[in-house]
Amino acid sequence: MATPAENSRRLEPSSTAKSKPKKNLNFCGEPSFVTFIVGKEAQKFTVHKNLAEHYSPFFEKAFNSGFVEGQTQEMVLDDVEAGIFGYVVNWLYTQKIIHPEESKIQLEEMAKLWVLAGRFLIPRLQNEAIRHMDWKKHGELTKIMGNLESYVMFALSREFEGTQLYRKVLDDLLMICIIVAKSPDPSELSEWDNKWEIFLTALTNAGGETAVAIIKGLVVRCAPFLSKMQLVKPIEQYFVEEGDAADGN
Repeated sequence: MATPAENSRRLEPSSTAKSKPKKNLNFCGEPSFVTFIVGKEAQKFTVHKNLAEHYSPFFEKAFNSGFVEGQTQEMVLDDVEAGIFGYVVNWLYTQKIIHPEESKIQLEEMAKLWVLAGRFLIPRLQNEAIRHMDWKKHGELTKIMGNLESYVMFALSREFEGTQLYRKVLDDLLMICIIVAKSPDPSELSEWDNKWEIFLTALTNAGGETAVAIIKGLVVRCAPFLSKMQLVKPIEQYFVEEGDAADGN
Protein backbone atom coordinates (compact mmCIF):
# COMPACT_ATOMS: atom_id res chain seq x y z
CA MET A 1 0.00 0.00 0.00
CA ALA A 2 1.31 3.43 -0.93
CA THR A 3 2.18 5.83 1.86
CA PRO A 4 0.54 9.28 2.11
CA ALA A 5 3.78 10.83 0.93
CA GLU A 6 3.89 8.56 -2.12
CA ASN A 7 0.32 9.50 -2.95
CA SER A 8 1.26 13.17 -2.62
CA ARG A 9 4.21 12.76 -4.99
CA ARG A 10 1.92 11.23 -7.61
CA LEU A 11 -0.04 14.47 -7.74
CA GLU A 12 2.98 16.56 -8.60
CA PRO A 13 3.72 17.41 -12.24
CA SER A 14 5.28 14.08 -13.19
CA SER A 15 2.58 12.52 -15.33
CA THR A 16 0.80 13.64 -18.46
CA ALA A 17 -2.02 11.13 -17.99
CA LYS A 18 -5.47 12.75 -18.00
CA SER A 19 -8.41 11.60 -15.91
CA LYS A 20 -11.85 11.55 -17.49
CA PRO A 21 -13.87 14.68 -16.65
CA LYS A 22 -16.29 14.53 -13.74
CA LYS A 23 -19.98 15.19 -14.15
CA ASN A 24 -21.36 18.34 -12.54
CA LEU A 25 -22.09 17.93 -8.85
CA ASN A 26 -25.82 17.34 -8.40
CA PHE A 27 -27.85 17.07 -5.17
CA CYS A 28 -31.20 16.47 -6.86
CA GLY A 29 -32.94 13.16 -6.23
CA GLU A 30 -32.74 10.76 -3.31
CA PRO A 31 -29.55 11.49 -1.33
CA SER A 32 -27.15 8.77 -0.27
CA PHE A 33 -24.50 9.11 2.40
CA VAL A 34 -21.22 7.54 3.44
CA THR A 35 -19.83 7.43 6.96
CA PHE A 36 -16.25 7.95 8.05
CA ILE A 37 -15.18 6.58 11.44
CA VAL A 38 -12.14 8.60 12.36
CA GLY A 39 -9.42 8.47 15.01
CA LYS A 40 -8.95 6.51 18.18
CA GLU A 41 -12.19 7.93 19.52
CA ALA A 42 -14.04 6.59 16.43
CA GLN A 43 -15.71 9.93 15.73
CA LYS A 44 -18.30 9.63 12.96
CA PHE A 45 -18.63 11.99 10.00
CA THR A 46 -21.57 11.53 7.61
CA VAL A 47 -21.06 13.01 4.15
CA HIS A 48 -23.07 13.03 0.93
CA LYS A 49 -21.67 10.19 -1.14
CA ASN A 50 -21.75 12.07 -4.44
CA LEU A 51 -19.86 14.97 -2.83
CA ALA A 52 -17.07 12.76 -1.45
CA GLU A 53 -16.76 10.94 -4.77
CA HIS A 54 -16.84 14.14 -6.82
CA TYR A 55 -13.67 15.54 -5.28
CA SER A 56 -11.80 12.36 -4.36
CA PRO A 57 -11.01 9.49 -6.76
CA PHE A 58 -9.83 7.63 -3.65
CA PHE A 59 -13.31 7.77 -2.09
CA GLU A 60 -15.01 7.06 -5.41
CA LYS A 61 -13.06 3.86 -5.90
CA ALA A 62 -13.42 2.71 -2.29
CA PHE A 63 -17.17 3.19 -1.97
CA ASN A 64 -17.91 1.49 -5.30
CA SER A 65 -15.66 -1.51 -4.79
CA GLY A 66 -16.26 -5.05 -3.63
CA PHE A 67 -14.29 -4.36 -0.46
CA VAL A 68 -15.73 -3.60 2.94
CA GLU A 69 -16.13 0.14 2.20
CA GLY A 70 -18.25 -0.61 -0.84
CA GLN A 71 -20.37 -3.13 1.05
CA THR A 72 -20.93 -1.06 4.19
CA GLN A 73 -20.57 2.48 2.81
CA GLU A 74 -18.34 3.15 5.81
CA MET A 75 -14.63 3.88 5.96
CA VAL A 76 -12.54 3.44 9.09
CA LEU A 77 -9.65 5.89 9.39
CA ASP A 78 -8.27 5.07 12.82
CA ASP A 79 -4.85 6.53 11.95
CA VAL A 80 -6.28 9.97 11.14
CA GLU A 81 -6.88 12.82 13.60
CA ALA A 82 -10.57 13.73 13.74
CA GLY A 83 -9.77 17.44 13.83
CA ILE A 84 -7.74 17.26 10.62
CA PHE A 85 -10.40 15.18 8.89
CA GLY A 86 -12.93 17.83 9.92
CA TYR A 87 -11.05 20.29 7.72
CA VAL A 88 -11.52 17.87 4.82
CA VAL A 89 -15.27 17.66 5.42
CA ASN A 90 -15.60 21.43 5.73
CA TRP A 91 -13.69 21.86 2.48
CA LEU A 92 -15.84 19.31 0.62
CA TYR A 93 -18.95 21.35 1.44
CA THR A 94 -17.58 24.90 1.27
CA GLN A 95 -14.33 24.76 -0.75
CA LYS A 96 -12.77 26.62 2.17
CA ILE A 97 -10.52 25.59 5.03
CA ILE A 98 -12.53 26.55 8.09
CA HIS A 99 -11.50 26.05 11.70
CA PRO A 100 -14.52 24.59 13.58
CA GLU A 101 -14.01 26.99 16.48
CA GLU A 102 -12.96 29.95 14.30
CA SER A 103 -9.59 30.02 16.02
CA LYS A 104 -6.26 30.51 14.32
CA ILE A 105 -5.12 27.61 12.17
CA GLN A 106 -1.69 26.23 13.07
CA LEU A 107 1.08 25.43 10.59
CA GLU A 108 1.30 21.82 11.74
CA GLU A 109 -2.43 21.35 11.16
CA MET A 110 -2.09 22.56 7.58
CA ALA A 111 0.90 20.29 7.00
CA LYS A 112 -1.13 17.32 8.23
CA LEU A 113 -4.06 18.39 6.07
CA TRP A 114 -1.74 18.59 3.06
CA VAL A 115 -0.64 15.00 3.65
CA LEU A 116 -4.20 13.77 4.19
CA ALA A 117 -5.43 15.50 1.04
CA GLY A 118 -2.65 13.77 -0.87
CA ARG A 119 -3.73 10.43 0.55
CA PHE A 120 -7.29 11.09 -0.65
CA LEU A 121 -6.06 12.35 -4.05
CA ILE A 122 -7.46 15.87 -3.66
CA PRO A 123 -4.75 18.20 -5.06
CA ARG A 124 -6.96 21.31 -4.88
CA LEU A 125 -7.18 20.87 -1.12
CA GLN A 126 -3.42 20.32 -0.92
CA ASN A 127 -2.84 23.63 -2.65
CA GLU A 128 -5.33 25.41 -0.41
CA ALA A 129 -3.48 24.01 2.62
CA ILE A 130 -0.21 25.34 1.18
CA ARG A 131 -1.83 28.77 0.82
CA HIS A 132 -2.60 28.69 4.54
CA MET A 133 1.08 27.92 5.22
CA ASP A 134 2.11 31.16 3.54
CA TRP A 135 4.09 32.91 6.28
CA LYS A 136 2.85 36.33 5.14
CA LYS A 137 -0.65 35.37 6.32
CA HIS A 138 0.61 34.98 9.89
CA GLY A 139 1.55 38.62 10.34
CA GLU A 140 4.72 39.15 12.35
CA LEU A 141 7.32 36.46 11.87
CA THR A 142 7.75 36.10 15.61
CA LYS A 143 4.25 34.62 15.77
CA ILE A 144 5.33 31.74 13.54
CA MET A 145 7.93 30.53 16.03
CA GLY A 146 5.24 29.52 18.50
CA ASN A 147 4.26 26.55 16.36
CA LEU A 148 7.29 26.26 14.08
CA GLU A 149 8.82 23.42 16.09
CA SER A 150 5.95 20.98 15.66
CA TYR A 151 5.45 22.03 12.02
CA VAL A 152 9.09 21.40 11.12
CA MET A 153 9.39 18.14 13.01
CA PHE A 154 6.29 16.78 11.30
CA ALA A 155 6.98 18.00 7.76
CA LEU A 156 10.66 17.03 7.68
CA SER A 157 9.93 13.38 8.33
CA ARG A 158 11.91 11.22 5.91
CA GLU A 159 8.56 9.89 4.67
CA PHE A 160 7.86 13.25 2.99
CA GLU A 161 11.31 13.84 1.52
CA GLY A 162 11.07 15.10 -2.04
CA THR A 163 7.50 16.41 -1.73
CA GLN A 164 6.36 20.01 -2.09
CA LEU A 165 5.65 20.11 1.64
CA TYR A 166 9.25 19.15 2.41
CA ARG A 167 10.55 21.86 0.08
CA LYS A 168 8.20 24.41 1.61
CA VAL A 169 9.36 23.89 5.20
CA LEU A 170 13.05 23.98 4.22
CA ASP A 171 12.53 27.26 2.39
CA ASP A 172 10.59 28.63 5.36
CA LEU A 173 13.51 27.84 7.67
CA LEU A 174 16.02 29.37 5.28
CA MET A 175 13.90 32.49 4.90
CA ILE A 176 13.66 32.88 8.68
CA CYS A 177 17.44 32.42 9.05
CA ILE A 178 18.08 35.15 6.49
CA ILE A 179 15.63 37.58 8.06
CA VAL A 180 17.09 37.02 11.54
CA ALA A 181 20.63 37.54 10.23
CA LYS A 182 19.64 40.78 8.47
CA SER A 183 17.67 42.18 11.39
CA PRO A 184 18.83 45.71 12.25
CA ASP A 185 17.08 45.65 15.63
CA PRO A 186 19.27 44.04 18.35
CA SER A 187 16.29 43.55 20.67
CA GLU A 188 14.38 41.73 17.93
CA LEU A 189 17.44 39.56 17.22
CA SER A 190 17.71 38.71 20.91
CA GLU A 191 14.08 37.62 20.92
CA TRP A 192 14.71 35.39 17.92
CA ASP A 193 17.86 33.94 19.50
CA ASN A 194 15.82 32.86 22.53
CA LYS A 195 13.19 31.24 20.31
CA TRP A 196 15.80 29.47 18.17
CA GLU A 197 17.49 28.12 21.30
CA ILE A 198 14.23 26.56 22.46
CA PHE A 199 13.53 25.25 18.96
CA LEU A 200 16.96 23.67 18.45
CA THR A 201 16.90 22.13 21.91
CA ALA A 202 13.62 20.46 21.07
CA LEU A 203 15.08 19.10 17.82
CA THR A 204 18.06 17.70 19.68
CA ASN A 205 15.86 16.01 22.24
CA ALA A 206 13.74 14.48 19.48
CA GLY A 207 16.71 12.74 17.89
CA GLY A 208 19.15 13.38 15.10
CA GLU A 209 17.15 12.52 11.97
CA THR A 210 15.16 15.74 11.78
CA ALA A 211 18.15 17.91 12.68
CA VAL A 212 20.25 16.21 10.01
CA ALA A 213 17.48 16.72 7.47
CA ILE A 214 17.36 20.43 8.31
CA ILE A 215 21.11 20.93 7.96
CA LYS A 216 21.34 18.86 4.79
CA GLY A 217 18.34 20.53 3.21
CA LEU A 218 19.42 24.07 4.03
CA VAL A 219 22.93 23.51 2.66
CA VAL A 220 21.58 22.04 -0.59
CA ARG A 221 19.00 24.78 -1.10
CA CYS A 222 20.95 27.74 0.26
CA ALA A 223 23.12 28.63 -2.75
CA PRO A 224 20.42 28.94 -5.43
CA PHE A 225 18.09 30.59 -2.93
CA LEU A 226 20.61 33.31 -2.10
CA SER A 227 21.95 33.69 -5.62
CA LYS A 228 18.52 34.86 -6.78
CA MET A 229 18.26 37.21 -3.78
CA GLN A 230 14.70 35.99 -3.34
CA LEU A 231 13.76 35.84 0.33
CA VAL A 232 10.18 34.78 -0.22
CA LYS A 233 9.15 32.53 -3.09
CA PRO A 234 5.68 32.76 -4.61
CA ILE A 235 3.44 30.34 -2.73
CA GLU A 236 2.34 28.85 -6.07
CA GLN A 237 5.80 27.28 -6.43
CA TYR A 238 4.77 24.73 -3.82
CA PHE A 239 1.51 23.73 -5.51
CA VAL A 240 0.87 20.25 -6.86
CA GLU A 241 -0.74 19.63 -10.23
CA GLU A 242 -4.54 19.74 -10.29
CA GLY A 243 -6.04 17.27 -12.76
CA ASP A 244 -9.45 17.27 -14.41
CA ALA A 245 -10.89 14.79 -11.91
CA ALA A 246 -10.01 17.05 -8.99
CA ASP A 247 -11.44 20.14 -10.67
CA GLY A 248 -14.70 18.55 -11.63
CA ASN A 249 -14.38 20.20 -15.03
